[in-house]
Amino acid sequence: PTGLSWSSDHRQITGTPTEVGNWRVEVRIKRVNTEGTVQKATEYINIRVNSVPVSLTISDNRQTVSALDPIQEMAVATSQGATVSMLSGSLPAGVSYDPSSGKISGTPTETGTFSATFRAGYPDVYGSLTATATVNIVVNSRPLNVTIAGNEQTVRVLSPIQNITLSAPAKSEVTVDESKLPAGVTYNRVTKTFSGTPRKIGTYEIPV
Repeated sequence: PTGLSWSSDHRQITGTPTEVGNWRVEVRIKRVNTEGTVQKATEYINIRVNSVPVSLTISDNRQTVSALDPIQEMAVATSQGATVSMLSGSLPAGVSYDPSSGKISGTPTETGTFSATFRAGYPDVYGSLTATATVNIVVNSRPLNVTIAGNEQTVRVLSPIQNITLSAPAKSEVTVDESKLPAGVTYNRVTKTFSGTPRKIGTYEIPV
């Protein structure tokens, strides 16, 4: 097998096999005695190389989270000397496997159901056994609703409005069409508050 070799005098076989299987080596010996007679003998060496057992486990490999919430870190454990790689499937965007730490972690930025199969084995051993484990992650949409305090008002021109404040879920992005605001009224993107004194008569509806 690959990894084994004969000594220079062909009396020893040494090394570390790197492929799995069965080998039968024929050894022939020949000598000539003092009378000039040629003597021959044949023997066989049988070598069986078994695969090294390999295991693969992934902790917390089934999870359901909301988008933009980090998953619980998954620990990937395998046999000593074995390497782990993704065999098929995919992880959600924002989640990845780090071979150096043996961890699957991250914050998903897309929704859906994701399944990924990982395989462990000995890449330098031809014909070795492998082990697989699967990760399943369900990423749900975040609940999204906006509440507006004081969103219906009637005021006289040149009289200040009562402040109007938006409330939205954490990590959400609020967009306001500020071009629809009456002159004199502004929107503060940091505090999510409308305030000011309208200088023009009319009815205004501002999409949020």
